[in-house]
Amino acid sequence: MHLHTYMSMEFHCTKCGGCCMHIGNVILSLRAGAADPSDLRHQLFMDFPFGFTATGACEKYDPATGCTVYNERPDVCRVDKMFELYYGPVQGLTWQQYLYAQAGSCNMLIDFLGLDPEKKVWIS
Repeated sequence: MHLHTYMSMEFHCTKCGGCCMHIGNVILSLRAGAADPSDLRHQLFMDFPFGFTATGACEKYDPATGCTVYNERPDVCRVDKMFELYYGPVQGLTWQQYLYAQAGSCNMLIDFLGLDPEKKVWIS
């Protein structure tokens, strides 16, 4: 289990693959004009360096092994980096608020995609 640590709270990524399987759909919605192009979050997603499959999965995601570029993944795929670059300074969230929101998003995506409920995220 990979831990992202900032201050005294941790985000425990379970590597369920939900983000990896859905990133292309997020990028397509942004390209379709669902967000303001001057928005930093929009720019971070638009700078995504990899392609994606017809179902929206990142081309670097392997269902059997997970992210094949995990240690070199882009900032948009990193919980801690997205907080430092966008959700903290731009949205004004505290680390705690962001972690709980991120965990909630992860868990909804796990449910939506029908992934193993044991992969749900918890905060400590």
